[in-house]
Amino acid sequence: MESIPKSFYDEFGEHLSPNVKIKCKDTTWEAKIDMELGKICGLCLNLELENLYKDWKPVTKVYLTFVERSWEIGIEYDNINVCIFKGKDNVIDMSQGSKECSASFYKVLSEFSINDSVLVVPKLIKDNYGWKLNDIRKVEVGGESSFVFYNYKRGYVSNLEKFMKYFNLKAGETMIFTMDSSNVNLLNGRFPLFVVVLDCFTMDCNELILPERFLLECHKKIPFHVKLQMPNGHQIHVHFKKKENSLSCVSAFMKDCKKLFGCVMVYSYKGEGIFLVNVLKDDFCEVDYFEFRTIPRAPVYNQDNINGVGWKFLIRASRNAIESGEIEIPRRFVRRFGKGIPGTVSFGLRNGKKFSGQYLHNERKILGLKKDDVNNSEEVLLENTAGNEIIDAEMTDESMDSDTNMENVNEETIVQYIPGYIKPGNRNFEHGERVTFRCENGEWEVTIVYSNGIPRFSVGWNQFAKYNKLSLNETVEFTMVDEEDGLAFEIGFPGRD
Repeated sequence: MESIPKSFYDEFGEHLSPNVKIKCKDTTWEAKIDMELGKICGLCLNLELENLYKDWKPVTKVYLTFVERSWEIGIEYDNINVCIFKGKDNVIDMSQGSKECSASFYKVLSEFSINDSVLVVPKLIKDNYGWKLNDIRKVEVGGESSFVFYNYKRGYVSNLEKFMKYFNLKAGETMIFTMDSSNVNLLNGRFPLFVVVLDCFTMDCNELILPERFLLECHKKIPFHVKLQMPNGHQIHVHFKKKENSLSCVSAFMKDCKKLFGCVMVYSYKGEGIFLVNVLKDDFCEVDYFEFRTIPRAPVYNQDNINGVGWKFLIRASRNAIESGEIEIPRRFVRRFGKGIPGTVSFGLRNGKKFSGQYLHNERKILGLKKDDVNNSEEVLLENTAGNEIIDAEMTDESMDSDTNMENVNEETIVQYIPGYIKPGNRNFEHGERVTFRCENGEWEVTIVYSNGIPRFSVGWNQFAKYNKLSLNETVEFTMVDEEDGLAFEIGFPGRD
């Protein structure tokens, strides 16, 4: 006797009948539903079903799909293909008031969904946000568009034949929907993905073994440097070990997710060394990601025509710091840039105020902060003006990756300098050295030259900037990767959706 999930029973109970047929592979048998207890009887009494059990492993995941008074049993061994339907801009908002939070639910695409071109919306979404779904009328897919209809009474979206044919969808495949108030922009969600259940074992592990079926799809595409990202911007840098087929150094990420014990994490590989991690609860909806803090993992490099190049770091002004007038500089920052900081410096705070201070090299402290300059526990952005440079580096912990830097686009987008601390191994860049730019829009070959002793991107940079439509002061993320056939920069655009 197997219990039917309460959320499913509440939604579809009126469609159930006491006598049902259950089909698995080519085997069909009859069973009964106890309408009072909400349980299926007779699953373990059938000899043919017992023979099928022999082929199942202890970790086998089994799901029942209700189709026209019949149940179909689907079996997944290492992977689960899920359908994620996201809401943005407060259209579907599970955070109960937070306009920034997105909500999702996941469903397996069954034969019923494919044949009848419908997608059933979970009861939780239907009850809370069904009236908003009535505004959805148009689906856009790669230039193709079609009209859809939401049946509020029955809770499903219909008339999806066109986009299902466009992608040649099959049962079990993945689609990702992003939603706003006017239409549904449908992305091709066929990213390779796998599922990890957060239990005692995975919480304590430092390496995450990737399933074979997943590796067959994208093994050659995964670089050594990898980022795990959550939809709220929370991310961590880990490494992919090809020989072990695993992601290493994931313990810090797992510890940050300790509140999610028992949930399911869906890792989808989106290319460029980026894994998007969605966390799903047992009620078929995503968690509220904004209970997690955002951890900046890389220094921020700024360049403009007025202030030149520079660095910044973020710190919190504690009560002791305000009373003593001393601010301690992060140790990791001093190791890299301490030699360039003069004794007397002038600073600009994030709140617009300015003051002059004295930097003590031995103690890693800046003297001169006054109580009137900053409120207690306020984040302070220190900008050190020394000649044409602004010292400016973002730091909240010591997990900063030296191979990553963020750059703001120059107004002329012609001269783009490389920070001095970014080096390929133990050597400097060579004049005329060619590197590969790689992003979601393609690859470009760019030449590095030296100007006044500083390396910068030259030939190929303008073509890259124009093709990707870089704008003034837009932030571009560069991650340097040392590959067998030369250097490559994996490039991201954090400010874009």
